Amino acid sequence: MSRKFILVFFALLNLCIHCKAQLKYTKGYIILLSGDTLFGSVRSVDSRIPVKVWFKESEGKEKKYRADKIKGYSISGILNYVTIRDLDEGPFFARIIINDNLMLLASSWNCGRYYLGTNYSGPDNKILNDAIRKSRFFLLHVNKNSTHKINQLFFKEDMTEYFSDYSDLQRMIMNKELRYADIEIIVKKYNEWFSKSSSSKIQKD
Repeated sequence: MSRKFILVFFALLNLCIHCKAQLKYTKGYIILLSGDTLFGSVRSVDSRIPVKVWFKESEGKEKKYRADKIKGYSISGILNYVTIRDLDEGPFFARIIINDNLMLLASSWNCGRYYLGTNYSGPDNKILNDAIRKSRFFLLHVNKNSTHKINQLFFKEDMTEYFSDYSDLQRMIMNKELRYADIEIIVKKYNEWFSKSSSSKIQKD
């Protein structure tokens, strides 16, 4: 048996184990378009554009739901997902990272790279599993009707335009004090400012 065949075998085995782990059901619920909530067990599979989720009722009956058929779902009441419907690639599911006046949503998936050969092997000539978690981020504002997909390539231009109502945040983004990796900080700063601004307007009125 050749060394290359062995390396390929273990690479495929590793992929199978990863896929099998994704088939596990976890307690959770789904939210129907009517607003009703069904409790049971949920499982989902990593995908760049996640469009379906599996739901198992307490009786053990399984059913697959597509993103256009439900409002969202939750895993263990901790990981919460909503359906994004108004983008070209939608409808698809996105996880709620920040749930506030400005919501930060994300779709994430694993990118596993498996290298063969001595040029890409470790010190013991073992296969390298360079698993990378990638994410795409989206913004949904309470006062806006559309979801905004964050442009990572032109992040500075994209975000300075989006946050045109908050000049201090705009400046920090333009000066690269806050970058793409700081998106959670950016959204939290905006929500703090937005809440204070809204409170001030109410008091004046």
